[in-house]
Amino acid sequence: MATIIERCLDEYDMQPPFVVRAVGDSGNALVVHINELGQLFVATKRRENETFTLPLNINVVGCGKIARLVIERDGNIGRFH
Repeated sequence: MATIIERCLDEYDMQPPFVVRAVGDSGNALVVHINELGQLFVATKRRENETFTLPLNINVVGCGKIARLVIERDGNIGRFH
């Protein structure tokens, strides 16, 4: 997740606060808020089982910008917009 946030900050000039939504192939979901100080707060999580399975779909929303990406089955980050 840190790599994803770094890419949002560096490559896409996004600034916190962010809302991050991650949904795994297993149906597990996690929504977190990251405030201006970089503190993370879990808004909601849904667990079908104990693991997030790949591919993992992630949306990062912050300050009028949206980044969408997928962590592929091989662990690579793909389809970053």
